[in-house]
Order: sequence, then structure tokens, then C-alpha cells
Amino acid sequence: MESFSEMLQATYFDNTLWQYVLFLGTVVASIIVGRIFYYICKTQLRKLAAKSKTKLDDYLIDIIEEPLVLLIVSVGVWVGAMFLTLNAAGVKFFDNVVLVLLAMT
Repeated sequence: MESFSEMLQATYFDNTLWQYVLFLGTVVASIIVGRIFYYICKTQLRKLAAKSKTKLDDYLIDIIEEPLVLLIVSVGVWVGAMFLTLNAAGVKFFDNVVLVLLAMT
């Protein structure tokens, strides 16, 4: 039976298993950071905004919280893709994925 480090060095589609783990870890970490940011917006920033006399800050929080979470995840996908060895088509694919995610913001 091969060791764990040898298993991580196995290559699939020009990338080691370790590179895939780094990619997925980066994407998952960005999702977690996005969720933490969303939680902070929902709890702390809304409490601060409720103390003000105007509703403008409430509307601004409503407008920017989801797009910023999606932006955080988009950056995570983009950074994660840097860990992978990609050919021109793969680079184009991840560029398009990030552009679609950014367009959704």
C-alpha cells in the first residue's frame, strides 16, 4: 500500500492530487469567509444601521452584502485555479467562470 504522500503526488489530468486539494481548499475557505462576512453584515452592521435616523445605510447594506459575498467566492475560485496546472482551454474556462460570477454581482 502506498503512503499518503505518494498518493498526493499521483497525477491526474496534468495535476497532482495535492494541487486539487489546494484548489478545493481555497474555494471552500473562500465560501467560509463569504459566509462569515454575510453573518457579520446580517448581525453587526444591521444593528449599527438601525441606530441611525436614516434608512439609506439599511438600503446600502441590503444592496452590497450578497454581491460582496459572491465577489469573495469569485476571488477564491480565481486564486484556487492558480494552484492548478492548466492548458490554454483550462485557463479560459476558469477565466469565464470568474467573469460569470463577477457578472452576477
